[in-house]
Amino acid sequence: MKRNLIIILLATIALSFGVHQQADASTANDINTAYQHYADIDNALTKDDAQAAAKAAGNLEAALKDVKDANTALGLATAISQSNNIVEQRKSFAALTIAMHDLFKTQKPDKMLYIHYCPMAKAYWMDESKSIANPYYGKAMPTCGKTTGMVM
Repeated sequence: MKRNLIIILLATIALSFGVHQQADASTANDINTAYQHYADIDNALTKDDAQAAAKAAGNLEAALKDVKDANTALGLATAISQSNNIVEQRKSFAALTIAMHDLFKTQKPDKMLYIHYCPMAKAYWMDESKSIANPYYGKAMPTCGKTTGMVM
């Protein structure tokens, strides 16, 4: 009887450890997918493409639904996805960047990201590349900005 209890206890611990590892892997996958959709929004805004930004934001919404503590970012992704006004999308993107950065403090993406700042828009964005491709002024001022930090 005692032996069976020990076996059951060990099996329960092993199973819960496996589930925890799966949850961690799932969370990492979700946050990486979320970053990729964030990057898609960034790229669309850089190209002055409001429709592509809205579509990418819809994809980000779907990716963030299962991410813990992502409510603020989810609401901002929704705002971008429901708008075809690039000026409004860019305002929401500035706030989305802050929300995603906050999320990345506790749930780190696999990629190192550079934090860039646009002094004209007074707003930040994150990118895998150290090269400046400004989502706030797009084609009008594609290289306006500077790198201010990194997310690792």
